[in-house]
Amino acid sequence: MNKRLYLILILLVLVSFLIDKQLTLLITALRSSYLDKLAIFPLLRPIAVLPIGFLVLALLNRKKSVSIKGQKQRFFITLRWLIAFLSTALLVTLLKSIILRTRPFEALGLELITGAGYSFASWNTGFPSWHTASAATLLPFIRENKKIKYMWFVYIFLIGFSRLYLGVHYLSDVFVGALLGYFIALVVKNFKK
Repeated sequence: MNKRLYLILILLVLVSFLIDKQLTLLITALRSSYLDKLAIFPLLRPIAVLPIGFLVLALLNRKKSVSIKGQKQRFFITLRWLIAFLSTALLVTLLKSIILRTRPFEALGLELITGAGYSFASWNTGFPSWHTASAATLLPFIRENKKIKYMWFVYIFLIGFSRLYLGVHYLSDVFVGALLGYFIALVVKNFKK
């Protein structure tokens, strides 16, 4: 990535902190029974990212005749993604327990949506979003396949939107979570290559 892109990302993070509360109030004002069902859809939960990620990597790496070397290569790609996924989980958990940012539904007194599961452990606070961080870890491993990459961007967007819609995260939580997941995965993918 070039310096200009890093500067843009830093600027976007700063702007996201400035508009957090206003954007959360705007998005939660859009609530409807249809969007409620979409926001609590099981495939938008972080635990779903793991099997879906394995499936996506398996689909991308499927070939009828693959040499032993090719099989090892596919195995190590999947292993690297799993390491990135778990490393991201560890870092996000650590950051949450240090930063202790109150979630929007608590800070802003938002109405709770039935079935969304608003009970969190005391250390499991808002910043950063584990949901978007976990999903973003797959991007470096699939970016060569444009069709899958764009579909995955939509998936990450839906996860991020659901977190804002439910009032469990601010935009900055989601944005920083996605960036953390992406950059950790990028480092793991390119480590000693």
